[in-house]
Amino acid sequence: MAQDEFVVLLGEEAEQSSPSEADNGEFVVLLGEDNDTVEASTDAKEGQVTLDLGSDGTVAAAADIYQQLAELDITAAKTVELLANGLSRTDTAFLQVLAYYAKYAKAAGVEVHLLGAEDGFTDVASRLDLERFLVYEG
Repeated sequence: MAQDEFVVLLGEEAEQSSPSEADNGEFVVLLGEDNDTVEASTDAKEGQVTLDLGSDGTVAAAADIYQQLAELDITAAKTVELLANGLSRTDTAFLQVLAYYAKYAKAAGVEVHLLGAEDGFTDVASRLDLERFLVYEG
């Protein structure tokens, strides 16, 4: 009996190299479009990295934010500030990426702070029990 697989491919590269539907009964979900720009910067304050989360905090942006967070150089950082004040929508996938990153960074000795998180953002995080990983400021 063949084992079915569930594959989730995130981002633009995945869309270009996706397997055909006839391949081994795999179910493939492609996510991610470049419809929002996320900007990262190193602040003048020593040891602080800032990332603007943009306006779209949905599953469509989860792959992009995951990539942006993975590319942040936190080797010399003490804190990472995630600017959430521009988010107009937030869903579970996006919050799970942020919570995972906060947990990862904390293990590396780096604090992650969310700045400007609106009530909708904090409400969804609370309902998912992700607030224990997220530190809010402002």
